[in-house]
Amino acid sequence: ENEPFQSFSDVGSSVVPQIEHNGFETIDVNFDGYLDFRLLAQTTAGPNTLYRNWLWSEEEMHFVESAPLDAIVSPEFDADTQEIVSRWRSSAAEGGIDIYIWEEGKPVLIHRETDRYSGEGQCTRLFYDRIGGRLEQTGEGACS
Repeated sequence: ENEPFQSFSDVGSSVVPQIEHNGFETIDVNFDGYLDFRLLAQTTAGPNTLYRNWLWSEEEMHFVESAPLDAIVSPEFDADTQEIVSRWRSSAAEGGIDIYIWEEGKPVLIHRETDRYSGEGQCTRLFYDRIGGRLEQTGEGACS
């Protein structure tokens, strides 16, 4: 047994009581080989899920909050590609997928696909890629 080396208060999590331990989990979110942790920040009626994240800092020897990662909805972490995938919905007529990589300790959006539905049942997929440090539209097509 060890004494606690770090404590947290007011973690900003407001989830329904039925979710055990507020969705707490340990996971290497930044692919550095150290376990980080996160918990659900809130539950919503829609598909977007927000988390509060703390990353292990080898330099500081404690967990550090990550506001940029907290802003990514429904993040999934792919250790093989070293990418964060976010599947999101902004309305009944628009949703998409964002892909992030870690640069200088922060997640950076490198690719986005947005599906937009019209009132006639048509769907257009817009593609965006990071070019010169900015997200630029790189294509458009029908949703598959």
